[in-house]
Amino acid sequence: MKKLIATIGARLLHPEEPRLDRHLVALLGSPGVFGSPTPPRGPFGLLRRLRFPGSLDFSRITTADRALTLSRQGKLARVILLPAVLGGSMEAEANTAYVPPEVVPVHQRLTATLERYFKEGRIDHLSVDPEYKGKSLVPTRIRVEAGKEGRVGAFTTVIGIW
Repeated sequence: MKKLIATIGARLLHPEEPRLDRHLVALLGSPGVFGSPTPPRGPFGLLRRLRFPGSLDFSRITTADRALTLSRQGKLARVILLPAVLGGSMEAEANTAYVPPEVVPVHQRLTATLERYFKEGRIDHLSVDPEYKGKSLVPTRIRVEAGKEGRVGAFTTVIGIW
């Protein structure tokens, strides 16, 4: 039976820290919802930047009650960062995030792709790292990296949220 090594981490972005977005825009060209065409990167040939222009400022959502209220109003949606199929826990608080509803279908497609890659034997390790700004419970971006031991390169996707 195949086994996937999966990790979930969290990173706090400091205001003085240079934003990853600027570096990716310089690398990929103009930003867009599904990024720009990219040069091949390793065996997967993928480095994607998914961004949602015009997203709101979620810096004031600092409590679980506030996030839950906005979720009930349809302004946020709760997602499981790493599904059980890929080694995540459905119960772990660190495995959930509140995101704008338009992010959910993109996250679902990404998860389906990762599941397919795992079943095909193309990946054997996976890292999901939401990045937070200040005390906000809504991540500014979710960075997903997957790869296979012994192969050069990795599958990397960054979903920019706000």
